[in-house]
Amino acid sequence: MAMKTIDKYKMAINNVRNKFYGAQKKYEQEIMKLQVERDKLETRQELLDILICEVYSDCKIPTNKQLIKKLAIKIAEKTDKDADRKLLGLHGQIRLRTTSKDVKRPINEKIQSEIDHFFNRNDITRYTSGKKETRTRNKTKMQIR
Repeated sequence: MAMKTIDKYKMAINNVRNKFYGAQKKYEQEIMKLQVERDKLETRQELLDILICEVYSDCKIPTNKQLIKKLAIKIAEKTDKDADRKLLGLHGQIRLRTTSKDVKRPINEKIQSEIDHFFNRNDITRYTSGKKETRTRNKTKMQIR
């Protein structure tokens, strides 16, 4: 009777040991799959970095360079701070070129209303030919009509 219980326990131990080894093998296989996938992604990322750098250095048109810079900045925002410089192969801080169209300067409301009033006045047109429109007094032009 004691031998039967000992054999039962030995079989239970062997079953648990086999399950443990099976789980350990599955775990190692999953780790290997993930490492291979990570290596593929890293090589892909390195290739993209090299290609972006080459395209940026070969680019002659400034607008295309600006687009590539914007792309690099977007990538850097998602990864780390210095990724944009590393991507483009530049030293120092990356600055995007701004044009006067991009910068919206605030307009003084008083000046804007005076400009609107001036252009909306009806007395600027010259009705009769040969007549003066303005008189100059103390070096300031005054409108006659």
